[in-house]
Amino acid sequence: MEESIKDQFLRTYRRESSFLDSIKQKAALGDENAMYQLGLCYYYGNYGVPKNNKTAFDWFIKAANLGHMIAQYYTGYCFEKSIGVPRNAVQRAKYYGLAAQQGFMNAQYEMGYLYEYGIGIEKDEKKLRKCFN
Repeated sequence: MEESIKDQFLRTYRRESSFLDSIKQKAALGDENAMYQLGLCYYYGNYGVPKNNKTAFDWFIKAANLGHMIAQYYTGYCFEKSIGVPRNAVQRAKYYGLAAQQGFMNAQYEMGYLYEYGIGIEKDEKKLRKCFN
């Protein structure tokens, strides 16, 4: 017997709701990966969560401060684009720098740009070259 569209929707909704509950529980217990995933849910409005940039940022920065590399990048991006937080070049450089130190290539590129133009940090050709090598 073929599954109806309504049944498919309800099955998917239950699975997504269970996933979201699991992530929220893990994030509340201090799991930085769950915090990052929850930030993504709010950033994109996934899994029935309403899109909310401030809440997304709050979860990203919590995960970033626990050392989550990609959350550090997203936190820097939020500071760059004023997503859920006021624009802040110094904080942008800080979080991109943390992700770059862990080897995240997008963050290394961003740091190169910041060193080249002195945005949030002093211009530094030596460090600039390191970002692009």
